[in-house]
Amino acid sequence: MKKLTITIASAVALGLSACAEEPAENDDMMADETSMAEEATAPGNIVEVAADDGSFTTLVAAINAAELATR
Repeated sequence: MKKLTITIASAVALGLSACAEEPAENDDMMADETSMAEEATAPGNIVEVAADDGSFTTLVAAINAAELATR
């Protein structure tokens, strides 16, 4: 009888905890994280990134010679 009571009590407790409401997330915090991620991933266009890196001088020269950087 004790095992049955413990089993039923455990099942009820598990059921109630599964149906519990999830805590709401703070929208302000999500907005801050989103804006930080956008700032971190937007360093410039591909020509600016290549020019700033210094390893792509031929590519940057070709883009500038073809006047593609002004588009």
